[in-house]
Amino acid sequence: MSLVPIERQRLYRQVAEEIKQYILDQGLKKGDALPTEVEFAERLGVSRPTVREALKGLQMVGILTSRKGSGHAVGSLDLLELARQLSFHVQTEGMDFRELAETRLFLEVNILPLVAARATEEDFSRLQQALDLLYRGLEQRDQAVCIAADVAFHRALFEASQNQLLTNLADVIAEFFGHIRRALFTPEQDPPSAQPERAIHANRAFRDHQAICDALRKKDVRRAREVMYDHLSVTCPPEVMAGGLRTFVGLGPGEDGLKRSLSKPSDRKLFNSLRILIGAIGV
Repeated sequence: MSLVPIERQRLYRQVAEEIKQYILDQGLKKGDALPTEVEFAERLGVSRPTVREALKGLQMVGILTSRKGSGHAVGSLDLLELARQLSFHVQTEGMDFRELAETRLFLEVNILPLVAARATEEDFSRLQQALDLLYRGLEQRDQAVCIAADVAFHRALFEASQNQLLTNLADVIAEFFGHIRRALFTPEQDPPSAQPERAIHANRAFRDHQAICDALRKKDVRRAREVMYDHLSVTCPPEVMAGGLRTFVGLGPGEDGLKRSLSKPSDRKLFNSLRILIGAIGV
């Protein structure tokens, strides 16, 4: 029998695994209290600092939550916090924007049938509020308002699916694409000739959002998905749009919205400027 090296594991990680197993064995649910730091140390035969480090690690990813003056309780998965950590590592290790763009395109195009079937008047009210906010941001040329409105609109779509997991993913997407939004709406990052194109992009975003909302109200899923595909295509690298991506996102064969949208010289100029912006921020 051949021998393989034994992987050394930090003690606090072993303790964290024991705590997770304890939660499962005891059938604990969100909000249920856990033994104290002292009790865990005694039961596991380790020091309190080791237990403390394990508890902090579990708290960071949402498995535990700290209760002031009363130790720890079972928490819930915090996808947004995980996304922040993943976003940092992805950027430091080299971001594959193609994969991120494909994932976003797939999710946001294919969530729309659920939205058309399940959206309530309250959901449409949130979408309209986001549209009104974006219009105000455009009028005032306020990039912070435009970014907030863009995030609010796309999140409202996910909320309208009435699927909590998908809604949580909206926060993940917002985190990963936050720097893209900032690049597209922040004037100080403009190359010399990009400001007019930025205004064109922002106005197109408003028109697209309005068209998506109108189509969903009419339950015209095909129209909503086509507009969303075109809407997101503008900021996707050319390699993302190649290779039958329409089929990948479930739209079937046809002429890409990106190809249609670049039929005018002004739109091609806009797209090239957006590529410069995205390249300038390292994705």
